[in-house]
This record gives sequence, C-alpha cells and structure tokens, in this order.
Amino acid sequence: MRTILPGPISCRVSKRLVLQLTRNACLLTSISETQISLFWDEKKFGFFSTPANQPDILLRLKDALDNSEPSTNGLSAQNLFRLSSLLEDAEYAKLASKTTSAFEAEILQHPFLFTSMMESIVAVRLGWRSIVVTGEGEDIESVVKHARSNIKGRQTIARLKSNGGWLQQRNPLLKELDATKARVQVCESGTCRLLENEALGTLFQ
Repeated sequence: MRTILPGPISCRVSKRLVLQLTRNACLLTSISETQISLFWDEKKFGFFSTPANQPDILLRLKDALDNSEPSTNGLSAQNLFRLSSLLEDAEYAKLASKTTSAFEAEILQHPFLFTSMMESIVAVRLGWRSIVVTGEGEDIESVVKHARSNIKGRQTIARLKSNGGWLQQRNPLLKELDATKARVQVCESGTCRLLENEALGTLFQ
C-alpha cells in the first residue's frame, strides 16, 4: 500500500467532518486507503462488502446494485475519482476505473440498476476536474459558497487557506502555488488554468 502521510505531515481531523468528508481531503485519503487494504479485490477488481479475515463469512460478495441507498462500489468509484482529482494522483483514478470495469457486463444489461456508477463511467472517458480557490475576500468566499451549493458531477472544490496545509503538500500541482493570493483555478488532466473574473460566471453552469 502506498505511503500517504510522509514525513511530518499530520492528518488533523475536524469534529464536524462527518457531514462531508470531501471537505477534509486528508481524512478521506486515510479512510479510502483503509478501505482499499481491507476490501479491494486484486484479481477481479471492485470492493468486497466484508474483509478477507472475517471468520463467519463463507462467500465474499460485492455490492454494486443501487436500492434505497447508492451502492458501496458506486460511491467508492466516485470517491476514488474525487481523490485522484484533489491529490493529482493517477493511481486512485486507475482504481476507480477498475471498479467500474468489474461490473461492466451487468451494467450493459441493466444500466438502470447502477445509477451511482454512471458518473464514474463518464469520468473514465472525460476525467474529473478540481476547482482550486485561494486567498481571502468577499469574492473568494462567494465562489466557495456558490460551488458548495451548486454541486456538479465530475467536479471537486479545493479551498486552500493561507498556509496551504496538508492538501498543498500532497498535491504536486499545488506545491508551488501562493495560497495567499485571491484566485480561482481549474485543474484537470495534469494542468491548472487561472480563471479571470468574466469566466467565473460560467464556472458552475
């Protein structure tokens, strides 16, 4: 398993993290790595519903069908793409793609039963983008508020404070970024581009 927390970097967990894990990339990374180590199927891909060492299980199953709640593998694929985008780590995107491919035959036959997987299937082809917001001010806070109230598919938002923090150290695209300057960037496919004021209006359309 890859080392996610190198050197002195610490994972500080907020008491209000439960509502939206993607607001704490460090925590989401730690949880995802634990899930991968315990439930990932190295041979046929996807996530089992039980760990390998559980003694009372005769057959390990994988949950991919949506019912009253999204499936485990559907949400897992989405989270892996989010992590890949937030951290600029292609390994997570590969795992997400493998998760969707594990249920390819079933999805082709009954796509309406795998709705939580559809966003990730599109992301395999078109990728996932991350909106990176830095600096302070009313305009910046307005962008953050608007982004979090208008959640779109295949998109994450990274809010860097003045000290950068764990996320800036973990993401190679953000390491040299001056987090004190007020700006909005869109990062995808290994590059970031700065958005001017006139482009912000189209960001969430």
